[in-house]
Amino acid sequence: MRAMIWVKSAQFEGWACSECDWIFNPSGPPVGDSLDEMTREFERQRDKDFASHLCARHPRTEGVKPRAGSSKDKPRIPRRSEDQT
Repeated sequence: MRAMIWVKSAQFEGWACSECDWIFNPSGPPVGDSLDEMTREFERQRDKDFASHLCARHPRTEGVKPRAGSSKDKPRIPRRSEDQT
């Protein structure tokens, strides 16, 4: 069963599908009168786009599987010592 996952690579960091090459691309900047409202709108759009995508339209490139955690994982913020390597 597909799940929304957080993907972090040299080319992309963001939400993606665990079963295909679909990634979430927001349609524009966040909208809302507060940070909470903007966050809710972003999540609503992301969840709607994920639910409506068809994996068959986003076939995965042969042999490539994203390294990611579960949809409940938060993005990992590197420690300052990791940034300097």
